[in-house]
Amino acid sequence: KIDCFLSDSEYYLAFANRFARKLGLEVLNDEQIKWVRDKVYMKEKFRDIGIDTVDFQAINSKEELKNFFLENGSKRIVFKPRRGMNSIKTYIIDSIKDIDDLDVIIEPGKYMAENFCYDHEWSIESLVQNGIVLDSYVTYIPNPTLWATINNELNCHMTVPKIPNFFKFIPKEFIQQIVTGMQLENGAMTIEVFISEDGYVKASELGWRLPGCQATLNHSYSYGIDIYNILIFGIVTLFNMNGGFCMQLKIPDYERVFRRDPEYKEYPGMDSKVVEALKKDHVLTLYVPDTARWFVSEQKE
Repeated sequence: KIDCFLSDSEYYLAFANRFARKLGLEVLNDEQIKWVRDKVYMKEKFRDIGIDTVDFQAINSKEELKNFFLENGSKRIVFKPRRGMNSIKTYIIDSIKDIDDLDVIIEPGKYMAENFCYDHEWSIESLVQNGIVLDSYVTYIPNPTLWATINNELNCHMTVPKIPNFFKFIPKEFIQQIVTGMQLENGAMTIEVFISEDGYVKASELGWRLPGCQATLNHSYSYGIDIYNILIFGIVTLFNMNGGFCMQLKIPDYERVFRRDPEYKEYPGMDSKVVEALKKDHVLTLYVPDTARWFVSEQKE
């Protein structure tokens, strides 16, 4: 007897949840699937539950994209798939010529545009049980995924064990507002956010799963816990009350190599505002975003 279900694949999230629903398991409903996979529905829901995000619009043609760009004062915008991942097929638009030069067939319902946000990108990872956020873990991203992908450069995740003092919000409470608003129950969330210099937060986009790359193990090493086991234990504890069997759909086991940094060191692009937060033991992972094989730079002295 299968009692519970957990999928950590964003790409197969809709299919996996609908399959599990046929088995009578607790899963996301179709509306929730849209909120966590389709970035237009997601941002509409952010606004509905009082979460700040950038201005955005569904785009069904190049003409609509041009109109959005002009209505934005011809300022920089981002054009991307509504169900995209890892900044793949994501484009920075700075001019009408950029739109004309796009080698993309814009199919209705597949793309969107949003204002470019100049605030710094961070991510927050959280564990959720019975609709309650158990804990949240903050990741500092010196070189955000979008720019790493565009410029074919290294990306970087750094666990921040201490919440920076300039934050004007509490990460766990911020995530709880989203979890409650979307009526999410049991699982993990990762969300990219923009945080301004004065500490205010804007939601970018979320995934109802653990984070990609090495962020989960970074947090586990930094906090001295095993987030993978905590997630599975939380799901099993809820459903495996009568000796039933719990099935997990597991992500691929990529090569994992880490560098532990017991003391703060300077890294390229380091923001001085997070220096204090990084003086506690943390873990750094560098990776190339467009490959499936991760590696860590030893950054030889």
